[in-house]
Amino acid sequence: MNATVTGPAVVSELPSEKKGRKPPKRKARREVKLTKILPTDRIGFDKQLDILRAYAACSAQGSKSVTLEELAGVMKMAPTTVTMANPFLSSIGFIVRTDSGYMPSSEVLGFLRAYEWNRDTAAFKLAPIVENAWFYTAIKSQLEFGSIEEETVITTLGDSATAGPEYKKALKTLIEYMLAAGLVQRDGGQLRIVRQAAIPAAGDASPPKVESPKAGVPDPETKNRIVNTSFSKTAEGAVHFNVSVRVEMAEFAGWQSDRISAFFSGIAEVLKAKTGIETEVGS
Repeated sequence: MNATVTGPAVVSELPSEKKGRKPPKRKARREVKLTKILPTDRIGFDKQLDILRAYAACSAQGSKSVTLEELAGVMKMAPTTVTMANPFLSSIGFIVRTDSGYMPSSEVLGFLRAYEWNRDTAAFKLAPIVENAWFYTAIKSQLEFGSIEEETVITTLGDSATAGPEYKKALKTLIEYMLAAGLVQRDGGQLRIVRQAAIPAAGDASPPKVESPKAGVPDPETKNRIVNTSFSKTAEGAVHFNVSVRVEMAEFAGWQSDRISAFFSGIAEVLKAKTGIETEVGS
């Protein structure tokens, strides 16, 4: 009977396990440097607006710079967290760096004042800065041509900043700034431009200036409501009086009775005043 002799088992060594050898290094992924400063994605958009208001509140109406410690104390956030917002805020001019901290811009001060009157429209005060920022100018011509898909806007902004998909959240925050400033409006999945009138300063009772309509072009707000009056004086001193009133029936249909009454009462008052003037002229 032949005996089979089994020798010692031989275990082959893996290359990474050989003595003195290290596993091969992976090639580092080439990172593309951003060409624009993006808002941090570590702080929510609403909190970023709160930081702007805090800068204004701590600046004593813009008379002194605000330190990081002061800002963190008001925001009740860690200084290391609050400071993440500063690079973007300062890059577009919301705040300006000084030797002792940051100074808020006049627009940010206006934002704080307006917030006390109307929180929903207060951020419109930031519009002059946002309108001149790189991310708004990057899409302005497209918006003036027509509405744009929000995803297309994100892609365009990403190209402008050489930012990849990993920065999508920060790019979306740029859209939030444009929305808050009242420059664009979200309509489903699209963005469209908003042509807003100038907003008076908080507490300013003077009415905003209104452009006079061009000759021959009816004002869109009054094109369906036309009241013409004419007075002419004859040689005998008589006054010829004519009134022409045009209101589309489709518009009348939606009026409440008190509005109709006020409309005709207003006409009556105008005619009364006109009659008085003509009477004085004729006497």
